[in-house]
Amino acid sequence: SGCAEKVQERRGQSIEVIPVEHTYSFIIKKTGQTKVEVFELIDENLDVLIEKGSQLVWHTQQGKQLADLAAEYMRNKGVNSKLIFLERTDMPNEHLFDLTLRYT
Repeated sequence: SGCAEKVQERRGQSIEVIPVEHTYSFIIKKTGQTKVEVFELIDENLDVLIEKGSQLVWHTQQGKQLADLAAEYMRNKGVNSKLIFLERTDMPNEHLFDLTLRYT
């Protein structure tokens, strides 16, 4: 029978990963100008949108039209249709905006 040193189990550092949700809200004053802003935002974040998708939340009819255009633009840029979620909202805090784009 031999003797062995008892070795304590080592534990490394632990980290908690919390996804960050990016939210961009738009008030449509000039449809063309807001459309350009939305498309630029999509272009700037295209890699993330292709990988993770996005949620387009609209409150007004103008917001719905812009959400539809943004979804089509994303599909044309390579974002899978299954990763684009369109949703109408009645949330009071969303009423201030015509369209909100969210992604993680």
